[in-house]
Amino acid sequence: MSDSFQYKYRPLRQPDAIRLCRILPHSDAASSIHISLSSYHLSNPTLNFTALSYTWGDPSDKTPISVGGSEAFLQVPRSASEALTVLRLHGKKTLFWIDAICIDQNNLQEKTSQVRIMGRIFARAFCTTIYLGPHTKSSQIVFQDVIEAMNLPKVKNPKRQRMVRDRDPPNAAVVQGLEDLIQRPWFQRVWVLQEVYLSQNIWVLCGDTMVPQEMLRDCFFGYSKNNLVTKQNVPFAFRINEPIWGISSRLSWSDLWGCLYWTRGSLATDSRDRLFALRALFAPLEANDTDSFMAEFDKMINYEKSLEEVFETLALTLLRFIGLWLLVGARHEHNRQMPSWVPDWSQNLPLAGDFFVDLGQNELFGRQVNRATYIDYQLLDQRILIVQGWRCGQIQEMGKTYIFADLEDADRQISHLISLITIDQSSETIQRETSNIAEVGLSQGILKGLVPASQQTCPTIILRPYSSVATDGNNPVIDAVNSEFQIIGGAQ
Repeated sequence: MSDSFQYKYRPLRQPDAIRLCRILPHSDAASSIHISLSSYHLSNPTLNFTALSYTWGDPSDKTPISVGGSEAFLQVPRSASEALTVLRLHGKKTLFWIDAICIDQNNLQEKTSQVRIMGRIFARAFCTTIYLGPHTKSSQIVFQDVIEAMNLPKVKNPKRQRMVRDRDPPNAAVVQGLEDLIQRPWFQRVWVLQEVYLSQNIWVLCGDTMVPQEMLRDCFFGYSKNNLVTKQNVPFAFRINEPIWGISSRLSWSDLWGCLYWTRGSLATDSRDRLFALRALFAPLEANDTDSFMAEFDKMINYEKSLEEVFETLALTLLRFIGLWLLVGARHEHNRQMPSWVPDWSQNLPLAGDFFVDLGQNELFGRQVNRATYIDYQLLDQRILIVQGWRCGQIQEMGKTYIFADLEDADRQISHLISLITIDQSSETIQRETSNIAEVGLSQGILKGLVPASQQTCPTIILRPYSSVATDGNNPVIDAVNSEFQIIGGAQ
């Protein structure tokens, strides 16, 4: 490409305009990728395209692809080029939407406007293809097992309320392959959540093998047996469409606060995307939506603003709606050019929100707390936060730290933790929650149900999201610290 030149994008002039690319065929499978690139309107009812969900990887690891019939080229992430190569081998002649190619990444205004409609793009796509990367020996075993299952008859699974393949649970080699597979970067990225949530027809591509996402998910649950076969829970990206999350009804700032915590274990190359990538989880799909929540959310999505400006705007907005509950998110110190009380959402925390239980804003260490307690503050010059509080108690002692490697380890250590606490072991709640922990992971109920509120002589156990807590008297408190649990104070 010595005589080639960087491709110059033509501007998108309409609010619903997008670009789509088509892979040009080539007889040589090893040849470089050639594409055509054209603009379309999402409002066109006949538009038919596939959206690609993938991870960019190392921002500096890019490879050139040719655009059109000229010598123009684009530098795209290697993972995108790999996906295009495989899709060309599959003979895919359809139109594709691939963010690294279809958005002018150097045009911040365009990037901002396209991110705002990204939810509509994935919802409008006929199909979404998830590209996990090249095959490994273990991933080949997994995908071969899924392909074999696809040819088997279906049976009804009452627990999951749908038909599944009538197949025995995967063997140890397949289970290990699943464990390896979910360590891939795609499962850790925050962007993929909206991409999966909004897509209607999802396929997973690994190496040159493609299977329906639903079938791969069934493999995690042992197909018709409905038992999780891996030590790690099914990745959130494969669970986000479950009704339990209730995302379709979320259209408020308190719900955004919850989503920020649920996804705090997810990763993003640009830390501003920790917020921006959640936009489509809340968005009504109508192009002319004027809802005040969405309108204000859209104003926050702006790649021309610095990370600090974005996080400060978010904090000031949340402060109006959730009050001082915002300070729970500012547990970890930061050195950024913004007030210390503003949460730094760029910090990579190892656990998502399903590992934490919030006992609500109405009770704190056995005391009734009304909402006014959380909104009684003063804000000077939009930067200095003045608050009032009270002393709950004094930390007497730091106990053992519990670190959970996986579900089996959590089950074992939680059982040991229960044995250290003097409680009524005949409690039906405890027995029920203890028996279910291996299936559901760190059950919220087990932490709430360990000690009934009526048993005043028993320790009080509280699990709060990333919040420092103190103890009063001999009541120990469990506090969440990243991936760790601590018993603080009291007699063990």
